[in-house]
Amino acid sequence: MEHIKLERPTRQQLAQWFCNQYDSLGKNVNTGYVRTVESFELTEESRSKLSVNHLGEEFLANGTNSILYQQLDQNYEGISDILRMLPKNPLTLDEVYSRLKKVIEPKWKTSTQCRIRINWLESLGYVSRDGPKYCLMAAGRNVIGKEDEDEEPMEHNEIRALVVELGRVLGFISEDEFVIDCYRYDAAWKILKDPLAPSHVFEIHSHGNFDRALRKLKFAYNTGIRELFLVVNPNEKLKAQHAVETTLEEIANMIKIRTPKDMKEWYESSAAASERAKTVGGYTGIRIRPWRRYTVGKRKKNSRAHA
Repeated sequence: MEHIKLERPTRQQLAQWFCNQYDSLGKNVNTGYVRTVESFELTEESRSKLSVNHLGEEFLANGTNSILYQQLDQNYEGISDILRMLPKNPLTLDEVYSRLKKVIEPKWKTSTQCRIRINWLESLGYVSRDGPKYCLMAAGRNVIGKEDEDEEPMEHNEIRALVVELGRVLGFISEDEFVIDCYRYDAAWKILKDPLAPSHVFEIHSHGNFDRALRKLKFAYNTGIRELFLVVNPNEKLKAQHAVETTLEEIANMIKIRTPKDMKEWYESSAAASERAKTVGGYTGIRIRPWRRYTVGKRKKNSRAHA
């Protein structure tokens, strides 16, 4: 960053600078580092030259890793999710990758992208490696603790109303307190009206153990429903994931665990997309994939990172 501030290099000049500083790096690696620097969004380009923007100036002035973490988490999916997996037990790369796939459902074929993210977090001092396992450092624990404090609490009924409205925005027939045989679900989305079963069911868990919620989701799965959502408080997300993996191992990969903040972001981005579609004309309903991580007012998080 200091080099960019002083020299205002082009991308090619920055890649050459990396090469001169670290002779072992190849051309592709140097280019990847340039893209990584740009992905932090601490720089801007004018007439092919890179310069430091106001956020980059703040980073250079304060030197705090929290700015880098904020930018990584904003632009790359899975960053904060990895931190939340590590508080209790150290995990190997393969264990983190296996759990991450269930949370964000990436299209990665290998653990390379997961390793890159862990390396970033290790560089920030949020994660450390002990042999083959990674554990959470105090700085990383402080970050996820602050995120939980910053998340505004939502009541059960408020979350349920949000889920129902989200379903309508996405073009589903959306209902609350939906009954399937002997079970009542907090919310359900249907593609068509009765008598067809819903395509999505949601259980909102606010306290206590997860037994009843998991029994209901297992019953929904047995009736042929494949979009199963469990909405939990952020501080219970890891506990919920453990409960799903130990109690419903055979369908653990079918149950999507979300927080109220996740659902709110999904609603806001979908509602914004719906409004944009209306302005184009001919709007008859918008259908977005069942889950992708969206943020409002920000560019979509990158799935693929560059080392």
